[in-house]
Order: sequence, then C-alpha cells, then structure tokens
Amino acid sequence: MADQSAEGMLSPFLRRQRISAVRPFLQGRVLDIGCGSGALAAYVDKANYVGIDPDPVSIATARNSFPGHTFIQRLTLEGDTFDTVVALAVIEHVPDPVVFLTGLKANLLCVPSARIVCTTP
Repeated sequence: MADQSAEGMLSPFLRRQRISAVRPFLQGRVLDIGCGSGALAAYVDKANYVGIDPDPVSIATARNSFPGHTFIQRLTLEGDTFDTVVALAVIEHVPDPVVFLTGLKANLLCVPSARIVCTTP
C-alpha cells in the first residue's frame, strides 16, 4: 500500500512473519495486492507473479528489485485468472471488505482450487 516503498510502516519482524506464513500458499499464478516493494516476488517465478500497488514509488522499487516480474498500479488484466490472490495487510484499508472479497472471487479466481490469502495487523 502507499508509503510502504521500503515497507517503512511495517516492522522487519512482522514482514518476515507474514511472508513466512503465506509462503506455503504461493502456488500457481499469484496476484499480490498491495505488493509494496515486491518482497513476495522473491518466492514466485516471474512468469507466475503479478504485483499491484497504487504507490508509484513502491512500484518503481519493486521493478528495480525484481526485474522480469510484473508490477502494475492498476488492475488492467481483464479476463486474467489467478490460482492465488494475496492481500497482506490490505483488507483493513478497503472500504467494504465483503465487496472486495466477493469481487476477487468472482473476477479472478476461476480455478476450483484457487485461494485468497489475507492478513491483518
């Protein structure tokens, strides 16, 4: 999310804990919502990873750190599907979490075994 170009708002300990908890679920094609500087990209093949964040500084940092991975500011992947959608410390910033999750399920998760992985502070 915004102002996390270097995950400045997130302690290194907490960041490591979240990444450790989510790593077993990083399978197939992964969409990382609120990717910040792209830390999860290190654990997903560049062909299977898309990171999205509204903060241009975060996206620039991620692109420099993980060349070849896809990082975008807006979701423009109409018709694209993902096996895993990750939203680490994002849902608490969404105005309507039910609409957010329902939209993810309806528009991005078309594989029966697909999953949404969310964390909160």
